[in-house]
Amino acid sequence: MSHLEASVPWHLLCSCLSSFAEGFGTPEKYETSEFPRTAERRPLPEDWAMRGLVWAEMAFPRGYFTVNESMNEDERTFETPSMGEQRRERCLWLAYQIAHIGTSGDADNKGKEGRWITYDPDTKKFSPAAKYVSDVEIRATFLDDADVVPDTSS
Repeated sequence: MSHLEASVPWHLLCSCLSSFAEGFGTPEKYETSEFPRTAERRPLPEDWAMRGLVWAEMAFPRGYFTVNESMNEDERTFETPSMGEQRRERCLWLAYQIAHIGTSGDADNKGKEGRWITYDPDTKKFSPAAKYVSDVEIRATFLDDADVVPDTSS
């Protein structure tokens, strides 16, 4: 991550996550360390696609796929109307976990800054860590039109 973190548009990511959180009626679903599951405990279609990958073993709780192993391929990839909301919840849950990297071990993480992003439980907003606060200004001044628009005068 140390090689990538300077290239991540943290402001844009936090803006997107905050907009997800804004309309989410039950923040307690993602403001937890417990992996979000649906009532029917059905994995999302993309979860099935990642199953078996080495890194995915750490992404899903033990036994996550055993409940529905008997499902055929068509059932696994079938989209239900509620899956969009489940994906939004999963994104918020993952962001909440990332926001707490660097704050672990504190009984009260309120006001503590995460390594890459921070989450404010009062406002339900994500923001970039202090060292990335100025990345928007840097990106805005890094390129100007002359750098990206071809010269057509000749």
